[in-house]
Amino acid sequence: MKAYLNDPVLNLTAGSLRLLRWLFLGLTWVSIFAVVLTLLALLISGGTVLDTVQRSEEVFALLLGGVAFFYLIARFLRALRDVVLSVGEGQPLTMVNAARIRSMAWLALTIAAFVFAGSFGYAIYKGFQPLVSIDDAVGLFESALMAAVLFILARVFELGARMQEELEGTV
Repeated sequence: MKAYLNDPVLNLTAGSLRLLRWLFLGLTWVSIFAVVLTLLALLISGGTVLDTVQRSEEVFALLLGGVAFFYLIARFLRALRDVVLSVGEGQPLTMVNAARIRSMAWLALTIAAFVFAGSFGYAIYKGFQPLVSIDDAVGLFESALMAAVLFILARVFELGARMQEELEGTV
């Protein structure tokens, strides 16, 4: 039973999430292209490109990190958009949505760990000055809190889907 709701807020949200997802997928491909070009330049020049480019290690690490970071965000946005679309269809309490929200929680934790590892790696590269900023710590806490809320929400969706199945079975 698909009862499509004509809700402008859901339509706007789904469209915005689709646009953001494509933006981050595009950034992922641009980062991959930049990494490949950098590697080709290194192979062609025999490593002398690194000598001429100031802070080339930082740039290369940033490009590699950008590939993973942008891809993770694009995956998160796709799962969120799919949940929003299912709300528009009138069937949000499904096991599929519970799995989507759970994957969003794991992605949020992965992104948080990725950002923290990047900050820590940069601190090591700079000689531990400063080790981790307060912004990094707050961001890590916020991401962990969001992941916890998403895990709980996934459980709520799972229980709601089971209750809905039981209700449909008794009618």
